[in-house]
Amino acid sequence: MDQIAHHLTTTVTDVSDAAAFHEVGERVVSGLAFLPEPSSSGDVLYLKPDYGDFMKWVVTTHPELKLALPPHHPKLVLHSADIWLPLMYIARDTSMQVLLGLITNYLYDRMKGGLKSDRPIIAFSIVYEDRMAQKTKRLDFKGAAEDLAKVMKKFDANNFFDGSL
Repeated sequence: MDQIAHHLTTTVTDVSDAAAFHEVGERVVSGLAFLPEPSSSGDVLYLKPDYGDFMKWVVTTHPELKLALPPHHPKLVLHSADIWLPLMYIARDTSMQVLLGLITNYLYDRMKGGLKSDRPIIAFSIVYEDRMAQKTKRLDFKGAAEDLAKVMKKFDANNFFDGSL
């Protein structure tokens, strides 16, 4: 069995304390927001290491997508080949399928010059708020690029809020 397959974790969970995301949803009504996350000790907010590269790629390749960028926060530094994308909040006019497609395209562009033996682990989280159902969900993904393609095939936007993935 492939070693990378052991790393795949995909979860869809209810956000228990969604007040901060409701505030983001009030400010960000279109596109996508990149958000800092608390450190493991909880005392510092930081941005994931690949935030800048991903943000620049989105601005360059999809200028029509509105981005809400966070104020200055320290960037987490990791010394590995893994790809850590920032916590993303999807505004009402952007779909989960579109964002997953953007992430897949970014990974393809980033890895197309690499060796076939290079198989970094990709990690990201997406928060989506369904105002009609008054639910906020978080999708956490950690796995290889080919794992993301498998998750996308299984993903059903209609069942996202039921936790089906």
